[in-house]
Amino acid sequence: MPGKEEGQLWYPRKVAVIRQTGKFVICDRGNERSRMQIFTRNGHFIRKISIRYIDIVAGLAITQQVAVDSVSPTVFCISESGDLLKWFDCSDYMREPSDIAIFNNEYFVCDFKKTILFKIISFYIMNRNR
Repeated sequence: MPGKEEGQLWYPRKVAVIRQTGKFVICDRGNERSRMQIFTRNGHFIRKISIRYIDIVAGLAITQQVAVDSVSPTVFCISESGDLLKWFDCSDYMREPSDIAIFNNEYFVCDFKKTILFKIISFYIMNRNR
């Protein structure tokens, strides 16, 4: 159902699945610039994840935690409950990230503004904590 209230979707941008539970995490506009909501595989609303430190979500990936990159080149790792677990600044490497993927604790972030096509940079999050 379209709308800005919890459980409704307003201009959805990113969708990811929590593999362990089959729940969907959806980023949309809501009443804020960006918000994240969790739904069951049948589409029933579970809860909103507060992302007050992210202005605009550019990418979304799920491992044991949720990783989000924002248009300000920063990657945030947050828990399913919305707690900020860790983050790292990518501004030395890119201008505007467009998406993110994770494989074996390696983060791949696309940047379509810094190069003609796009650039994929991998980070080891253990080395980039705070």
